Amino acid sequence: MPPATSTCSARSGAAPVAPLHDLASLPPAVAARRGQFAIKRVFDVIAASCALVLLTPLLLVVSTAILLESGSPVFFRQPRVGYRNRQFVIFKFRSMKSETDPAAGAPRRAAALTGVLSKSRDDPRVTRVGRILRQTSLDELPQLINVIKGDMSLVGPRPLLAFMLAPHPAEAAARGLVRPGLTGLWQLRDRANNQTAAAMFPHDFEYISRFNLLLDARVLCLTPLAVLSMRGAD
Repeated sequence: MPPATSTCSARSGAAPVAPLHDLASLPPAVAARRGQFAIKRVFDVIAASCALVLLTPLLLVVSTAILLESGSPVFFRQPRVGYRNRQFVIFKFRSMKSETDPAAGAPRRAAALTGVLSKSRDDPRVTRVGRILRQTSLDELPQLINVIKGDMSLVGPRPLLAFMLAPHPAEAAARGLVRPGLTGLWQLRDRANNQTAAAMFPHDFEYISRFNLLLDARVLCLTPLAVLSMRGAD
C-alpha cells in the first residue's frame, strides 16, 4: 500500500483516519531523513530546556497545589515503550490518589490483558487538582524532562504502555523507529480515541512516513488549539 499523502489537518478535532502503511517502507523512510532527525534532536533539547526554565513558576504552583490537596509524591512515574522499543520511565504530574481497594482495579486489569486501556471520566481516583491538570494537559509538562533525557521528542507517536502494544508486535517495532512525542498527529486529530494502540497506528505511521521538520513545526503550532479544545482530556 503506498504511503498516505494527506496533510496535517488544521483542525484540532477528529480527522479522517489515514490508511495503514506498508510497515516495510517505514525504516527506509526514516533512514533517508537521518540529517533532519539529528536537527530535530538538537531542537528538542534546546526548546525543552528553555520551556522548563520559562515554565518554572507554573511548575512550582502546580507542585504546591498537588502537595496541599493530596500530599506527596508530586510526580507520577510509569514505564512506557519508547525509541527502539526500549522501556523508559515517563514523568507526569500526579493526578490520582493511590488505589486502596484491589477489587476496584480488577476490570482495568482484565481489559489490559486484551491490550485495552480502561478509562472512566468519573474515575474516583482522580483528585480535584488532577482533573484540572488533565483537562488542561498540564499534567504532561514534566515530560519535558523526558525530552531532554532523550526518552522522548516534542513531536512523535504517543508513548504507550507495554500491554497496549503487546498484541501488535510488528506495529510496535515500527513505532519504535522514532522517539515518542509530547504531541503528534493523533493528539491533534483523534485524542478522544485513546483506549487502544490500534486507533493510533494510522496517525503514527503517517507521521513516520511523512516526517520532516516543517511537519513538526505545524504540529507544534496546532497543539495549543488541541489543548484548548479539551477534546479527549480526562
